[in-house]
Amino acid sequence: MPISLSPGSSLSPGPLLTPAAPLQHGAVTFPLKVNFGACCGCSQDEKENAARCHSPCQPTVCEESATSNVSRWYFGVSTGHAGSTTLSTNMCFEDDREHPPISWQFEGSHNYGDHRTAHSSYGLKTWYETVPSGSSQHAASLVSTVLVPDMALKAGAKKTVVDLGHHVNLGLLEALTAQLQPRVRFIRIIRSRFDTVRSFMGEGKVPCAQKEGMFTLCPLKHPDIALPVSRLTWAKMSDAQSILWYIDEVEARWQRWRQAHPVLPHLTVNWCTGEQLQVAWRAVADFIGEGHLSPKACPPRVHDKYNISDDDLSLEDAQYFNSMAYSPSVLESLTDVQRPNDCVDRPVIGGVPMIP
Repeated sequence: MPISLSPGSSLSPGPLLTPAAPLQHGAVTFPLKVNFGACCGCSQDEKENAARCHSPCQPTVCEESATSNVSRWYFGVSTGHAGSTTLSTNMCFEDDREHPPISWQFEGSHNYGDHRTAHSSYGLKTWYETVPSGSSQHAASLVSTVLVPDMALKAGAKKTVVDLGHHVNLGLLEALTAQLQPRVRFIRIIRSRFDTVRSFMGEGKVPCAQKEGMFTLCPLKHPDIALPVSRLTWAKMSDAQSILWYIDEVEARWQRWRQAHPVLPHLTVNWCTGEQLQVAWRAVADFIGEGHLSPKACPPRVHDKYNISDDDLSLEDAQYFNSMAYSPSVLESLTDVQRPNDCVDRPVIGGVPMIP
């Protein structure tokens, strides 16, 4: 996996990461800035780089990482702002094993240069906007030649990788499944519908806006949208309504995945209150740790919250559904993220038994 590094300051577009293996005709290159040089473990220490990579940290060929060393891969499916950072962080879990086998990673360790502004010149979001609608080859190439090898290298000798970041929303759910099954498991995290809206609005993260969230989907830019929206309808939506659409879009993609892979292991947790988050936390620990993990107090990730009432959001939600005119089958597929279902206590169980 060669990495071309362009010299210059951090303000430059940065290095582009391209796959080592030749891709099929028509495949795209990946506009990814390497923040830590995972491919050959490049660091800022030139002597260390000389021993590990082609000088100076510009490998022309990277050895393929042994992804077979990892026997369990766990990925999250959420909108973000849903507790995924806590549920994917080493310091938030106690492992009773003498040599814990888990490599805790989050959103590809942010290796690839994504910024919190829309439509930059590089990053996973920029890559996703170049993917033709309905094309699976691009995501498959990215996953098999960049993301998974990088994650396996970072894992080292550890046998389990956990990354519950929401970058899988960028068309990666099916590609990860195809690349890693039957060793892959998914954890669906559903937070209160209205609290999710308040959290995104509190930080000005609105789909398609200039300050869109790091991995917020945009129906006007991104491919393979499950709940398409016309430009006219989108233009009439408020910020809150566009986030409500995003919540539904993530769920629609998840339900589409479940129908395509009914026997693959998965876990769904939902929460609105702190007590429900604790229940979800324990369920995630049990699912990942198989009896060896338990939740542990850790610094919380706190997002800003926009001041808008449930009554006002209920009205916004009703207007949004009226404008979208979803079919009964679509409405049924979105049940789990609608009020009050998002906040109802329910048994936390995986989709199917774990595969040994």
